[in-house]
Amino acid sequence: MNPAVIKAKTLKPLDRRARRTRQAIKESFAALAANRPLPDLTVKEVMERAGVNRATFYAHFSNIEDLERAMETDAAERVIERATRMRESEEHREGDLAVALVCLLDDRDACRWLLGPQSLGAGKALLADHLERLYLQQILATDGMTELRARCLFDYAFEGAFGVLVRCQGQAADPRETLSVIRDLLTGTLTFPWWRSTRHWGRC
Repeated sequence: MNPAVIKAKTLKPLDRRARRTRQAIKESFAALAANRPLPDLTVKEVMERAGVNRATFYAHFSNIEDLERAMETDAAERVIERATRMRESEEHREGDLAVALVCLLDDRDACRWLLGPQSLGAGKALLADHLERLYLQQILATDGMTELRARCLFDYAFEGAFGVLVRCQGQAADPRETLSVIRDLLTGTLTFPWWRSTRHWGRC
């Protein structure tokens, strides 16, 4: 399992005051990051905006990168929570991956943290881990597929769909077009000439 996922699952519960302080630090970081590149931000700036001292900051986060990973993890957890509610209420009849991507596109803040060019990948890893477990539970129970094959197929679908999101986000594409491309990818309707020529497969 990805280390970022393990860390997200093993954080100790915080008391109410500590949660408020942690949230204040996150909100300060988000406000600063809205107008400046993440590499330019410093612990001192975040501390001053949040009204906390250095010891308090480091009681919650080891550095700026750790804080950014927490923001990404929060965003992924929101997407997972909303996707779970949608699936349980049967608002969508598509698969778990498609529903999660719809929820991600609908959350501008989550898009910012998970799809931005400076993302560290912590939120993406958490989202992938959650969706892969759901996929394996379903596919291994019904199709008799080997676990290796199922994991490879999931990686192909997830990385492809996530790549589409990143590219479209960077080009400010219409969300409807983005979802259309992802739907084509997930349903196998994207085809390429060199895939259709089966004579090449005998050389593998």
